[in-house]
Amino acid sequence: MDKLSQIALSMLPGLGAAACRRLLAMFPGADLFALPPAELRTALRGHAGLAEAIVSRSTFARAEAELAFCERNRIRPLFCTDSDYPARLN
Repeated sequence: MDKLSQIALSMLPGLGAAACRRLLAMFPGADLFALPPAELRTALRGHAGLAEAIVSRSTFARAEAELAFCERNRIRPLFCTDSDYPARLN
């Protein structure tokens, strides 16, 4: 998953770190934002709003701004799947 998608995923309301890891484990290597909506709804049963937020890509505009800020300020964002992500945060 590219940095933009990682940032957009981290901005989804209601998706905490543990749920994010479970979702990534359900779809290893997949771009969650490109999955068929029905597949996401099934995987996230009980969390319809989260599935809809992923499908609608509602966080991408904010994620693009955040990524641009990081690039301008030479900030390297880390995601929970990065090898150098702090172990204590996992």
